Amino acid sequence: MSEQQKPKSELDSLIIAYPCPIKWESMKGDERKRFCDQCSMQVINISDMSTTEANEYLRKTRDAENSCVKFYLRSDGTIKTDNCPSFLKPIKRKIVYLNKVISITMAVSLSWLTSLWKDGANAKEHRFIQLTPVETLNVVGRPAPTDISTLIEKLLFTGSIGDLPYDLREKFNQSLSDTRGVDLKIVEELKENYQKKKLEDKYFYTCLLEMLMRIKSFEDDATLDKDLLKVETLRLKLMNDKLKNAESRVAQKKKTGITASIQDFMSLATITPSLAAYKHSYPDKARTWQLPLSCGKSDTVVASREMLTRAMNCIQKADPEKSAVKSLKDDLTRLLAIKDKEKNNSKK
Repeated sequence: MSEQQKPKSELDSLIIAYPCPIKWESMKGDERKRFCDQCSMQVINISDMSTTEANEYLRKTRDAENSCVKFYLRSDGTIKTDNCPSFLKPIKRKIVYLNKVISITMAVSLSWLTSLWKDGANAKEHRFIQLTPVETLNVVGRPAPTDISTLIEKLLFTGSIGDLPYDLREKFNQSLSDTRGVDLKIVEELKENYQKKKLEDKYFYTCLLEMLMRIKSFEDDATLDKDLLKVETLRLKLMNDKLKNAESRVAQKKKTGITASIQDFMSLATITPSLAAYKHSYPDKARTWQLPLSCGKSDTVVASREMLTRAMNCIQKADPEKSAVKSLKDDLTRLLAIKDKEKNNSKK
């Protein structure tokens, strides 16, 4: 496998869903692990780990509910790690401490000397010497779970829900590069753009990204619940639109377009783990939904039996030669069977 074909490491693909406002210095603990009083969580300094250790830690905690990390982000967008052999680390820490003392002393001395420089013309031209260029940014926050990372990749790189306006794409990428996070203000701009252009699918997926990020924050539950219900109402409308489009194709005796519409329906009906895990009562808050159904993966499919039946009626009229048609038929058959079982159990 060539260098270009190698998949990104956990460090390279790390995205922060929620940047923590609490400073690392205010937390109690050591250089590897500290406790945050605000969210009652342990915060792990992955920059104190070797590259191998950091990648392994992020892999194991990727979708953990209580994961929070701290790291140094270099100006080139890479995360700094500590690959110094363990037996040399005590010596290294002493050297780092001495360097800090020397840097502070020299900075104070330069400031004092500059204050003695009374010549007006020369003073205007003078600039402080930057002893140590700011190479890193100290970042603390909650890593984005897989569903947020996947959605960001879809918004940036997938044509079906991608095609961002150039200026917003640049802002998006710049935010990821500079802070390893996505500024919610940029997401808001994206929503407004798609809303003006009446691109409902793209608008929905951008709203979904915003909701997934807000779930990771310390936001008031009541406000979040209210906005989530708006998003789920839009989800239901789009699901119905996809079914209507497929039904229209069937009525016109057109085999093309049916499969794509049902695939879009199933995609919209799939609830990612972060949403499914949001409180124990979610998604029951959206009363238009029935009980969640296992989709065979870590995701959850939510749709009424009536909707699933409509989807099955359409896909049976699609081109049977397409492999996607058989897969959709199998999924819908299994989901309808689960629905029937749930209905029978409720009667007992």
